[in-house]
Amino acid sequence: MNLHEIKQNAEQTADVWDRLAGLLAAEPGLDNLRQRLTERARKLRDNRFTILVVGEFKRGKSTVLNAMLGQRVLPQKAAPCTAIVTLIRYGDTPSLKVIFEDGKIDTLTPEQFMQKYELKVDDTAWQCDRNDNNDELEKQILDRFGNIKEAVISYPLALCRDGVELVDSPCLGEHPARERRVLDFLTKADAIVMVLSATQLLNQRELRFITNTLEPLGKRHNLFFLINRWNQILEGLVDPNDPEEVRREFAEQGKLIDARLKPLCRVDGNDLSAKRIFRINALGALQQRLASTPNAAKLRETNVPAFEDAPVNFLSKERHRAR
Repeated sequence: MNLHEIKQNAEQTADVWDRLAGLLAAEPGLDNLRQRLTERARKLRDNRFTILVVGEFKRGKSTVLNAMLGQRVLPQKAAPCTAIVTLIRYGDTPSLKVIFEDGKIDTLTPEQFMQKYELKVDDTAWQCDRNDNNDELEKQILDRFGNIKEAVISYPLALCRDGVELVDSPCLGEHPARERRVLDFLTKADAIVMVLSATQLLNQRELRFITNTLEPLGKRHNLFFLINRWNQILEGLVDPNDPEEVRREFAEQGKLIDARLKPLCRVDGNDLSAKRIFRINALGALQQRLASTPNAAKLRETNVPAFEDAPVNFLSKERHRAR
């Protein structure tokens, strides 16, 4: 199917969804479904394709996206810091705005955004102080960010040129209110990038998220895995200069990937793991792209450029099938 046929097909599908949404307007209790149909029709007409980046705390989601942008735009630090859904879209001129539920727009610099909208220590204190005030503290957190719809970053990122948007999301499992924002956005996602830790590969919570949440929504077939901090495997060895110890450790890591991730990369009987699993060093990539004289070889070693090619191939070859 060529691009003209894909566009024509999208318009026809959007027309059908709009007609269905119109029929549902008279049916009580189906407002959510009607809104989803209307939203999907709008996205098809806008030629929008959404890639949602998810992951638990300390997996490096925001670092991955900052590495792709080549600068520190999204907040990243030792404590949880992403409170709201943040969309990255193509724009010739960089800009950042926060959109509120009432339509108000707050235009900011990246520094102002991180100062005003990243999570503070007080926002995460409830994890360490489980007492009778937890419900009230959660209410305060909801009050602080609950009136925000999303943040939108416009940036000249080549991947986003043809209607693609990357989405940074709050951490999974870190706080119920913030996780609900992720779950609400899942229905809009055309592909999922799940950031994992090389030192704790796919724990039970992450596996349950895939099987209990992504699978029923039909999202597993469009799932990419980023195994971040791959460089830390060597850092954890007693003697990283011992070739035999290095060989054994990487062989063990390979077995873990084969056992835990490869089965999740089977689509229609095909093993897509080579196109869906990437071992990366996001921080190293960001450091190279921020350097005054980046080292191309060291950047390639982080494997972030190789991952950046994967969504491009996915979009060009499988975009219509995914939709």
